[in-house]
Amino acid sequence: MQDLEPNAEQLFALANQTRAKQGLSRLAWDQALAAAALHHCKRMAVEGPIEHRYSGELDLTERAGQAGAHFSLIEENIAVGPYPARIHEGWMESSGHRENLLNPNIDRVGIAVVAANGVLFAVADYARGVSALSQAQVEALFASVVSAK
Repeated sequence: MQDLEPNAEQLFALANQTRAKQGLSRLAWDQALAAAALHHCKRMAVEGPIEHRYSGELDLTERAGQAGAHFSLIEENIAVGPYPARIHEGWMESSGHRENLLNPNIDRVGIAVVAANGVLFAVADYARGVSALSQAQVEALFASVVSAK
Protein backbone atom coordinates (compact mmCIF):
# COMPACT_ATOMS: atom_id res chain seq x y z
CA MET A 1 0.00 0.00 0.00
CA GLN A 2 1.39 3.37 -0.94
CA ASP A 3 1.60 6.24 1.52
CA LEU A 4 -1.87 7.58 2.22
CA GLU A 5 -2.88 11.17 2.70
CA PRO A 6 -3.13 11.56 6.53
CA ASN A 7 -6.87 12.30 6.64
CA ALA A 8 -7.68 9.32 4.38
CA GLU A 9 -5.34 7.15 6.45
CA GLN A 10 -7.19 8.15 9.62
CA LEU A 11 -10.60 7.33 8.09
CA PHE A 12 -9.20 3.98 6.90
CA ALA A 13 -7.92 3.18 10.40
CA LEU A 14 -11.21 4.23 12.03
CA ALA A 15 -13.19 2.06 9.60
CA ASN A 16 -11.08 -0.99 10.41
CA GLN A 17 -11.19 -0.33 14.16
CA THR A 18 -14.99 -0.09 14.03
CA ARG A 19 -15.26 -3.24 11.91
CA ALA A 20 -12.99 -5.13 14.33
CA LYS A 21 -15.18 -4.10 17.29
CA GLN A 22 -18.15 -5.59 15.40
CA GLY A 23 -16.27 -8.85 14.72
CA LEU A 24 -15.91 -8.07 11.00
CA SER A 25 -12.85 -8.58 8.82
CA ARG A 26 -10.44 -5.76 8.03
CA LEU A 27 -10.85 -3.90 4.78
CA ALA A 28 -7.92 -3.97 2.38
CA TRP A 29 -6.83 -0.74 0.73
CA ASP A 30 -7.71 -0.59 -2.97
CA GLN A 31 -5.81 2.02 -4.95
CA ALA A 32 -8.25 1.92 -7.89
CA LEU A 33 -11.18 2.61 -5.56
CA ALA A 34 -9.15 5.42 -3.98
CA ALA A 35 -8.59 6.94 -7.43
CA ALA A 36 -12.32 6.81 -8.17
CA ALA A 37 -13.07 8.31 -4.74
CA LEU A 38 -10.56 11.12 -5.32
CA HIS A 39 -12.07 12.00 -8.68
CA HIS A 40 -15.52 12.34 -7.08
CA CYS A 41 -14.18 14.05 -3.95
CA LYS A 42 -12.60 16.79 -6.06
CA ARG A 43 -15.95 17.33 -7.77
CA MET A 44 -17.69 17.62 -4.40
CA ALA A 45 -15.20 20.26 -3.25
CA VAL A 46 -15.84 22.32 -6.39
CA GLU A 47 -19.57 21.73 -6.95
CA GLY A 48 -20.79 22.77 -3.52
CA PRO A 49 -23.56 20.67 -1.93
CA ILE A 50 -22.35 17.09 -1.73
CA GLU A 51 -24.00 14.53 -3.97
CA HIS A 52 -23.29 10.96 -4.98
CA ARG A 53 -23.46 11.97 -8.64
CA TYR A 54 -23.23 15.31 -10.37
CA SER A 55 -24.62 16.27 -13.77
CA GLY A 56 -22.46 14.81 -16.51
CA GLU A 57 -20.56 12.55 -14.11
CA LEU A 58 -20.36 8.77 -14.46
CA ASP A 59 -22.20 6.78 -11.80
CA LEU A 60 -20.24 5.05 -9.03
CA THR A 61 -20.01 1.70 -10.83
CA GLU A 62 -18.70 3.31 -14.01
CA ARG A 63 -16.30 5.64 -12.13
CA ALA A 64 -14.77 2.76 -10.19
CA GLY A 65 -14.55 0.51 -13.24
CA GLN A 66 -12.92 3.25 -15.27
CA ALA A 67 -10.36 3.70 -12.47
CA GLY A 68 -9.46 -0.01 -12.76
CA ALA A 69 -11.39 -1.47 -9.81
CA HIS A 70 -12.75 -5.02 -10.15
CA PHE A 71 -15.75 -5.76 -7.95
CA SER A 72 -19.04 -7.60 -7.63
CA LEU A 73 -20.55 -5.14 -5.13
CA ILE A 74 -19.83 -1.46 -4.61
CA GLU A 75 -21.12 1.16 -2.15
CA GLU A 76 -20.18 4.72 -1.32
CA ASN A 77 -20.17 7.04 1.67
CA ILE A 78 -19.71 10.78 1.22
CA ALA A 79 -19.41 13.53 3.80
CA VAL A 80 -18.22 16.99 4.62
CA GLY A 81 -16.86 17.76 8.07
CA PRO A 82 -14.24 19.50 10.15
CA TYR A 83 -11.91 16.53 10.76
CA PRO A 84 -11.75 12.77 10.03
CA ALA A 85 -13.04 11.50 13.38
CA ARG A 86 -16.17 13.66 13.06
CA ILE A 87 -16.74 12.42 9.50
CA HIS A 88 -16.47 8.83 10.75
CA GLU A 89 -18.85 9.57 13.64
CA GLY A 90 -21.34 11.05 11.18
CA TRP A 91 -21.17 7.91 9.05
CA MET A 92 -21.76 5.76 12.12
CA GLU A 93 -24.74 7.91 13.17
CA SER A 94 -26.41 7.51 9.76
CA SER A 95 -28.03 4.09 9.29
CA GLY A 96 -27.30 3.91 5.55
CA HIS A 97 -23.67 4.99 5.89
CA ARG A 98 -23.17 2.70 8.90
CA GLU A 99 -24.63 -0.21 6.94
CA ASN A 100 -22.20 0.42 4.07
CA LEU A 101 -19.16 0.58 6.35
CA LEU A 102 -20.18 -2.50 8.35
CA ASN A 103 -21.36 -4.60 5.40
CA PRO A 104 -19.80 -8.05 5.95
CA ASN A 105 -19.81 -8.61 2.18
CA ILE A 106 -17.26 -5.89 1.43
CA ASP A 107 -13.54 -6.55 1.69
CA ARG A 108 -11.82 -3.44 0.33
CA VAL A 109 -12.01 0.32 0.37
CA GLY A 110 -10.53 3.38 -1.25
CA ILE A 111 -10.86 6.70 0.55
CA ALA A 112 -10.17 10.25 -0.57
CA VAL A 113 -10.23 13.47 1.42
CA VAL A 114 -9.95 16.96 -0.06
CA ALA A 115 -9.65 20.13 2.03
CA ALA A 116 -11.52 23.13 0.64
CA ASN A 117 -13.29 26.17 2.06
CA GLY A 118 -12.19 25.35 5.60
CA VAL A 119 -13.72 21.84 5.70
CA LEU A 120 -12.87 18.32 4.58
CA PHE A 121 -14.77 16.58 1.80
CA ALA A 122 -14.57 12.79 2.06
CA VAL A 123 -15.50 9.86 -0.15
CA ALA A 124 -15.19 6.19 0.83
CA ASP A 125 -15.81 3.63 -1.92
CA TYR A 126 -16.35 0.14 -0.47
CA ALA A 127 -16.38 -2.99 -2.61
CA ARG A 128 -16.36 -6.74 -2.75
CA GLY A 129 -13.32 -7.39 -4.92
CA VAL A 130 -13.09 -9.97 -7.66
CA SER A 131 -9.99 -11.37 -9.29
CA ALA A 132 -8.90 -9.81 -12.54
CA LEU A 133 -7.64 -12.64 -14.74
CA SER A 134 -5.28 -12.25 -17.65
CA GLN A 135 -6.23 -13.69 -21.05
CA ALA A 136 -3.86 -16.62 -20.42
CA GLN A 137 -5.44 -17.30 -17.01
CA VAL A 138 -8.95 -17.25 -18.52
CA GLU A 139 -7.90 -19.67 -21.25
CA ALA A 140 -6.20 -22.00 -18.75
CA LEU A 141 -9.26 -21.96 -16.49
CA PHE A 142 -11.57 -22.65 -19.43
CA ALA A 143 -9.31 -25.47 -20.63
CA SER A 144 -9.34 -27.11 -17.20
CA VAL A 145 -13.14 -26.96 -17.08
CA VAL A 146 -13.46 -28.44 -20.58
CA SER A 147 -10.92 -31.22 -19.92
CA ALA A 148 -12.72 -32.14 -16.67
CA LYS A 149 -15.90 -32.76 -18.66
